[in-house]
Amino acid sequence: MPQIPTADLSEGMVFSEPVYVEGDNLLVPPRVPLHQKDIDRLVRWEVEAVETEGVVLTEEDLKRERESSVLGTQDNALEDFYSERLERIAAIFRRVANGEEVEQEEVDAIGGELLQQVISDRNAAVALIFSQPRTDNVLAIRSLNSTLIALVVGLGLKLNSHRLMQLATGSLMHDVGMVQVPAEILAKTDKLSDEELAKIRTHTLLGYQYLSKNMRYPEDIAVMALQHHEKWDGSGYPRHLKGEEIKVSARIITIADAYLAMVKDRPYRSSMIGYTAVKAILGDNGSHFDPKILKGFLGSIGIFPVGSIVQLNDSSVGRVVSPNGDAPLRPRLELLVAADGTRLESPQPLDLVERQKLFIAKAVDPREYAES
Repeated sequence: MPQIPTADLSEGMVFSEPVYVEGDNLLVPPRVPLHQKDIDRLVRWEVEAVETEGVVLTEEDLKRERESSVLGTQDNALEDFYSERLERIAAIFRRVANGEEVEQEEVDAIGGELLQQVISDRNAAVALIFSQPRTDNVLAIRSLNSTLIALVVGLGLKLNSHRLMQLATGSLMHDVGMVQVPAEILAKTDKLSDEELAKIRTHTLLGYQYLSKNMRYPEDIAVMALQHHEKWDGSGYPRHLKGEEIKVSARIITIADAYLAMVKDRPYRSSMIGYTAVKAILGDNGSHFDPKILKGFLGSIGIFPVGSIVQLNDSSVGRVVSPNGDAPLRPRLELLVAADGTRLESPQPLDLVERQKLFIAKAVDPREYAES
């Protein structure tokens, strides 16, 4: 495999193929910018060269890819991408349940593909969780959606490429211990007994053991399975860890899981449900979630998630197309209905940060908009 001297690397470099260190140790996935921390780490490790089959992509190359990418512009292609990864994840969990071996490379490949998609179009990735129908693959769809949300938040928090790849892998497999919980307990609809609840709570340790012993993942990845039910105030399990005793990656998965738990089990999840879920998370008051992670979540997902229909103070109606970072109450919209009630023939872009006199008066159920 062709080598590139470490001395020739610079921050911001983007490669068309994965970059490896000493064989099969992934340094950075394709189309993920190289950070100075990655280069500094190579220097500390005295690594003289890295290996890749790819080439360095220019800004112009990346722009052409974004413009031609079907994943970012065609709903059907994006849904196919989602469905295909969902089936691969479901197959992995079936093999775990059957006692068959699962290779790191299989999970890492899916994680890398999801990371690429989130980097390419994070808003479309978030919108996907509201457009997918209910499925029997509960564990797989929860793992996939959790990974999408976690990666969007991780990007918003500016995690480096190495930690983003770890987050992708850990998110995908954080609930793998559920495979070993008796199916009759998971299927139970009435109140669980203390003994049944205790068995469910063992899934964090079972998942940690599977990732560390069976799959030989490093501690930084396996610990996400162990800690994703710990709470910021120490009320979680299994070890009642508190605050920064909990790994950052696990804190991200905790908030992603909480958000998804509030939008699950809807035949087609309305973006109105997403708005309600964000409101509920905002009411946490620092008990379950790290306030810094919560701020990153709001900056990345927004109080009004992508796809939300909102009415402005002048009675116009728009659809949220992307959050506005540090101004979660003022997202970017496409205007659908003018202030006089006229439906526009084509949506008009509207950035509420630039239009300070306008603000969102309320969220609107998309079904009400469709019927009006």
